[in-house]
Amino acid sequence: MASMFRQKFLGFTGLVMIAYGIILAIQGNGAAIRFGHAAAAVPLWCGLLFVLIGCANLTQVFEKKRKQQRDREDTLPFSFTVVFCNFTAVMVACLCIGFVSWGAWAAITTTGTLIILQQDAVETYTAIILANVFILFLALIAMFVDCCSGSLFGPSAPVERQMMQQPMYYDYQPRMVPALYKP
Repeated sequence: MASMFRQKFLGFTGLVMIAYGIILAIQGNGAAIRFGHAAAAVPLWCGLLFVLIGCANLTQVFEKKRKQQRDREDTLPFSFTVVFCNFTAVMVACLCIGFVSWGAWAAITTTGTLIILQQDAVETYTAIILANVFILFLALIAMFVDCCSGSLFGPSAPVERQMMQQPMYYDYQPRMVPALYKP
């Protein structure tokens, strides 16, 4: 049950990251052409990273369907790749929000008044920041859903399972408590 929700949510997260990554890459490309400050191309590269991270999330969904029989031998009850990719998405989203906010602030405060080109920059940067905030929350939720559902509902550690499956062998005759055992 938890594994099915985990797969569906991870697939949804991957598709949304790919879609928003493509949108950010297109907006970043337009921003890099129109605006001449240092942070104009940041959304382009962040969008490309989001596409790659979304593809990694989708790959994990399809890989998990194939490796159901290997889940019992895994050391961790969740995929470390998913945690790493979504943590990377959180960091990239935070960096993109920071650089775009800095770039928008630098573009707005150069003259003190907004000209037409700067008004276009405000609209573009607002859309980019909102897309990154959405990706940030989605990646955080995906990371914690994978960790928490794997840790709470996943199988126990392999060492514990092996100990429970094997009978206990003694190399000596077990001693009986003399007061309780009478032959």
